[in-house]
This record gives sequence, structure tokens and C-alpha cells, in this order.
Amino acid sequence: MSDNGNSELYKLIKDTIINLQNNTIPFEKYLNVQSKFYKYSVANTILILAQNSNVNVLKDELSWKRESVRISKMAKPINILEPFLDVNGDVMGYNCKKMYDISDTNAKNRKKKYNERTILKAFLHNNIAEIKAVDEFENLNINAKHEIIEDNKNLIYLKRGLSFNDIFIALSRELADIELNHSFDKEMYDFKKEVTAYLVCKSHDIDINNFNIEVPTSFSNISNVKARKELSEIRNAVAKINEGIDDYLRSIDKAKNYVR
Repeated sequence: MSDNGNSELYKLIKDTIINLQNNTIPFEKYLNVQSKFYKYSVANTILILAQNSNVNVLKDELSWKRESVRISKMAKPINILEPFLDVNGDVMGYNCKKMYDISDTNAKNRKKKYNERTILKAFLHNNIAEIKAVDEFENLNINAKHEIIEDNKNLIYLKRGLSFNDIFIALSRELADIELNHSFDKEMYDFKKEVTAYLVCKSHDIDINNFNIEVPTSFSNISNVKARKELSEIRNAVAKINEGIDDYLRSIDKAKNYVR
């Protein structure tokens, strides 16, 4: 597979991952970017982080133009990698694609805000597991747990009486536990589970102050390639969990527009 002249971008990805593996603060910045761009690949999220971690809405020049939005002449593009395919749909290589943040345009950032009840309904409409309320668990420190029921379906038991924030965090952790591949390395698995739950919450503007994300030695000591693979598994789990949540929120927006 040809690098198509993108060797500098590949080196930037590699160097940035090494930095993430050894420093919690840069890793937290990566999570901030990934929470906003969870549909992007890990490689492109890292490229965004390395070039401008403060971006919010990225589109290429043509996409902005279609929306009658002007890009500032002083704008500095964010370079990401876009795959090009052969006739069979297989990736042949990657081209550099220039993206522009909304801050470099005359558009206004109007991020949709949803109230807690709407987000809760969206979580309940996830595509991964059914949710059933229970009064309590034998272990009083548990807010939720899941099991596999008939037809290989997942069921999450959720304790009644929790605050909205505790509900979101508990559900995010259980959904992460369902989606991630379980590993013999407990430290690495617990890290990936917590990061996945953190990203799900942060991507929906849920308070993440109760999370304490620190880079463990099991992540610091693995190879660059392995670290990227672990980050990709987290990214894929977040995207899968958010898929059902986002579908519900889009249906709410569509219904509101229809009523108008």
C-alpha cells in the first residue's frame, strides 16, 4: 500500500501516540478530541489533536461551500487521511484531505443541547442491551450489571433511585463492558472500559468529573502498533454505543422539524 507522499503525517501519528502512551495530560486532550470526532478513525483523531486540539466542527472546502459558508483567507487547514479504493472497494492507499474548522469560517457553532430526560431516553433506546430497573443489588456499591439472556441478548439491570449522572455513568460502563473484547490483562481492560465510558458520557455533554483517567503501565509499555490497536477498539466501541443513542436523538429532531 502506497503512502502517497504522506510520510510526514504517518510520522506525526506515530510520534503523537508515543506521547499519549507516556503522559496522562496529552492523553486527556486526545480524549477531548475523540469525544467530538468519535466517527473519525484513531489515526485522523490523532492528526487533529497534533495540529489543533481546539477544533469543534471540521468539513472540507466543498462541504462548507455547499452550505454557503465562507472560509477565512487566513485559515490553516487540518490535514487528515482519506482512503482511496479500487474497483472492488479495497483500500489502495490514502490521500491527504484538507479540513477546516468552523472557527475559520463565518458560520456559527450551534451544537444541539438536549435535556437530561431526553438523553436518558436515548440511552434506554441503545441498540446493544435491554435495561431493567431493580431495587438494589447484594453488593450495595454496584449501580448496574449486565448478563446474557435468551437468544444471546444482553440485559442490563439498573438500580432505581440514582441521579441522572449516576445513571449515565453506570449505563456507559456496562455498555462498554459488553462491547469491548475481554482480555487477560485486567489493568489494560479496566483502562479501556473506563475510557470508553468516559468518551460516551463526554460526547453527550454528561458530567465526567467522577472519572479518573490515568495512563497505566500496561498501555505505556506496549508497542506503537499495539497501542493504536487498543485505541481503535475503544473508538469502535464508542461508535457502536453512540449509534443507537444518536439515532434516537436524530428521530427527536426530525419529529420536532415535522411538527413545525
